[in-house]
Amino acid sequence: MKELQLKETPSLTFNNLLVHTKGNLLCYISNGSIVTRSLSEFFAGKGEETIIPNISDYEVKHLAICLNGKCLAASCDIGVLFYDISSFSLLYFYKIEGNVTFSFGPIASDDDRVYVGDSSGNITSFVLQSMDDIKFESSANISTVAISALQVFSGSKLCAGLANGDIAFIHNLNTIIKLHKNKVEALEYPCTGIQIVKDVAVTAFGSGHVRLYSLKNGFNKMAEIAAHSKGVSALHACEDKGSIVFATASEDCSVFIWKYDIEFSAIKGERIKDCLLTGVQFVDNNRVLVSSFEKKSCYLLEC
Repeated sequence: MKELQLKETPSLTFNNLLVHTKGNLLCYISNGSIVTRSLSEFFAGKGEETIIPNISDYEVKHLAICLNGKCLAASCDIGVLFYDISSFSLLYFYKIEGNVTFSFGPIASDDDRVYVGDSSGNITSFVLQSMDDIKFESSANISTVAISALQVFSGSKLCAGLANGDIAFIHNLNTIIKLHKNKVEALEYPCTGIQIVKDVAVTAFGSGHVRLYSLKNGFNKMAEIAAHSKGVSALHACEDKGSIVFATASEDCSVFIWKYDIEFSAIKGERIKDCLLTGVQFVDNNRVLVSSFEKKSCYLLEC
């Protein structure tokens, strides 16, 4: 495992690392602001980091790439910001009204839409026709508790993780196709991450569990594993030779790479002493990058 150095210290938030390999971009959140740098220069130990000014005066929560890699969307406490990736100039800022906040601020995107979940169980959608044409589309309430994780699949369908651990599959923002209740020994742990691979939703939880749901055949649960002794703080997944491969980082200071093909198997695991891990991303099928809270160290793990 190779140790690399960031210039700033990542904040404490779920999935606090974004790698856009095609766009040669690495992003993370530090002190509520977005920090970016060239991915290739980072691996070479060269280059500088850019801190994007946070005009909202509120902490950024989560990041997503949209518009085919041209735009960076960011949720903050009171709204959503959209930036031009080439210059990091602000394109659009949507401010929410009332007592609603993006306390978790999960954000998901496809080619021309961005979805954000808030503290009151609402999901807000935006349409991105071009860099100059970003608009609020609609908002709908799907829960009485906060949305803590979110992913989009099959165009207009969403998989939403809730702060009480429930998983909801939603169509067109207004219809819950199926709701899974997820209590562990009568305790409620938040869903901390969702990834869509093939026809499967990979979901992670504050209990340390990872659960897989089929996006076919009634959205039923396929499998479950107790991946960590403490909560999963970051999740990333990909497909490799027909199998689902996913990486989990945890509050127990460990990172694991897993493979699912009929059953789970651990490909590799590392414990990083005294590190609260907050981000994990596949750089390619053979390497995983891991970030940690309040430390400038970043770790490159080879599968």
